[in-house]
Amino acid sequence: MIGMCIHSFTCKRRKSNCLTWKNFQVLIVQDDPNNLPFLPLKDSTDLRSTAIYVRRLASSVEADYEELQNIINRRIETGHSNQNVLGLSRHLEDLKTLYAHLEKYRMTGLMGGEHLQGIRHAMGFRINPGYPKESFDDFVESLIRDKKKTIRLVLGIN
Repeated sequence: MIGMCIHSFTCKRRKSNCLTWKNFQVLIVQDDPNNLPFLPLKDSTDLRSTAIYVRRLASSVEADYEELQNIINRRIETGHSNQNVLGLSRHLEDLKTLYAHLEKYRMTGLMGGEHLQGIRHAMGFRINPGYPKESFDDFVESLIRDKKKTIRLVLGIN
């Protein structure tokens, strides 16, 4: 979690000033290189969502090349990565996709097996030697087992 706090105050000057009795808020964000860089959530009149901003003197400005390098290097030096968080989401989406390729229920009974193989053979069909021994469903089931193992590793579950 990012450490931050908001301070609210009102300018209460008695002299004639355009700031008198105006309300202000200051957002203070803890300097934590693990969470760098901070980006605006959306574009506004003063901010671009794809730009990185730094404090320079009394204003916030877009970071220049050297400032970007400094920010990136600070993040790299921490060794912190969001890869597992991103990886987990991706792995879960992959797992959903694999499940979508399997039917929850299978029909069993007289609809297949030896009866149909005899008919196929009588009609001149022969087994394709290049056809995989493992069925598609069996293959997808093995992928699901492997994907579940990967997700457990990402979560640190043995």
